[in-house]
Amino acid sequence: MPSLVGDPVAGSTIAFKTLELSADYTPEVSDYKEAQVLAYDALTKRVTLKHLAPPPSKPTPEEMYNEDGEFLGRKFDLPPDDEYVVDDGSGGEIVTVGLGDVLEGKIVV
Repeated sequence: MPSLVGDPVAGSTIAFKTLELSADYTPEVSDYKEAQVLAYDALTKRVTLKHLAPPPSKPTPEEMYNEDGEFLGRKFDLPPDDEYVVDDGSGGEIVTVGLGDVLEGKIVV
């Protein structure tokens, strides 16, 4: 895949890495993600992306407790609310990020 050089073009598909927090809340570089470029603002250097793969599913409240009712979360996790959102399957998440947050950008052909 060719590297993303210059400004991204709306309608193109890119692969990129980002800086994320791991499960133990330490920063790490993600694996490659693919997204469609919806818009790019050259003035603010911000790009709007639609992820092509849905984000990883979060455990439901029932999965966060063992059979004795003990919370199974990690050190900084909060117990889940009584309500939670179920993915409607409509597709990927739409985000707007600074172009500097898109690491190792590649053009998907």
